[in-house]
Amino acid sequence: MKQKICVYTCITGDYDSLREIEHPEKDIDYYCFTNNQNFQSKTWQIIHIDNEGLDNHHLSRKIKMLGHPAINTKYDISVWMDALIIWEKSIRKFVNTYLKDGSFAAFKHSQRRTIQDEAVACLRLGKDTKENITRTLSFLKSERFPDNQGLYEMTVFVKRHNNPIVKKTMNLWFKMNQKYSKRDQLTFMYCAWKTRLQINTINLNIWNNQYFTFVYRLHSNYPPTTQCSIYYGSSDNNKKFNYEAFFTYNYDITGSHYSLNTIIPNDTNTIEIYFALTPGIIIEDFLITNTFTDLAFINLARYNETDLFLTPCSIAIAQGKFKKNDPFSFSFNLTDLDKAMSIKIIENLLRDNNKLQINNSHQLDDIANLQSQNQILSADNNHLTKELIKTDQELKKILTSKTWKLACKIKKFLPRKNTI
Repeated sequence: MKQKICVYTCITGDYDSLREIEHPEKDIDYYCFTNNQNFQSKTWQIIHIDNEGLDNHHLSRKIKMLGHPAINTKYDISVWMDALIIWEKSIRKFVNTYLKDGSFAAFKHSQRRTIQDEAVACLRLGKDTKENITRTLSFLKSERFPDNQGLYEMTVFVKRHNNPIVKKTMNLWFKMNQKYSKRDQLTFMYCAWKTRLQINTINLNIWNNQYFTFVYRLHSNYPPTTQCSIYYGSSDNNKKFNYEAFFTYNYDITGSHYSLNTIIPNDTNTIEIYFALTPGIIIEDFLITNTFTDLAFINLARYNETDLFLTPCSIAIAQGKFKKNDPFSFSFNLTDLDKAMSIKIIENLLRDNNKLQINNSHQLDDIANLQSQNQILSADNNHLTKELIKTDQELKKILTSKTWKLACKIKKFLPRKNTI
């Protein structure tokens, strides 16, 4: 008998927009669970849900982990997907290929291998508080969890949701998500280890595969950023991360001008600034008032000679002799990314990196078409217009390419100089 398969996602509040399924399969049903009463769709079955005392984040995690009665009793297999995914190939083929006779299938993490590494990344990205993350790690240590189980991406996964071990794992995962860190990847491997869940590894790059692509979120999808983090030391992979040297601060914000004035807590030769700013904006006139010997940027792309385009986990690294209790300050201005800027960034990436290979040749034609359009982008900063979506997708494809990932490792995007 043919197995019944559904695909489901959850969008709470105004965090994401719902995108139609571009190539719906007749024998697969698509569900979107949401507490946003404004959602309508031609390809998704919209099911409205109540918060049940949960905030929007934990409500979406409840659906992600536990599913919903509307699908749990009706289908054999469910495929979870984050709302930013666009399926391009057959979901049934994907399920048959990677779940097979197993009960759970997920992508191996593309960059990290341990929960400890994921915890550090969550801190850098401002995904959770230091208190929540360290409390989670302390619990795992008390449980004697061996952090050598690998790490999986939980953006897409496939499960036989009525399998007893899967149900036990999902229930434990949700309890852990409520009690400890809200970052689900910090607790999933512990839950799988605890319940002895067998995981089928999907040996594909989750960010670059034939089955689906991602819509890259721009600045307008997020609320304004008010915080940044600083690590007073080097996060070199060969050195143990010192959580006591990691601090989160509130920016001083006046219009588009951001600044921070603080005190250095310990002697160090390296200060790493994690901007925690939304991808899709330009950072201008970056200035550190302290004397330093070297300044490097990671995960930023050049927009012009002085301005940089922010990508996820953008970092500034200052090296020098920094002393405990000395003042430390920096400042910059922000500019929202618009369509013309998107095109210019794509042009610069293509020009500056002559090794960049675009697998689908039609992308170059699409970029040329965008350049030839003399349309005026009339978009409020709080609303992503239809004109920007295509540029957004082209930018995403570059930012998720293998060559871009290599380019992100190049630290020095600006000439070496002291800025005082």
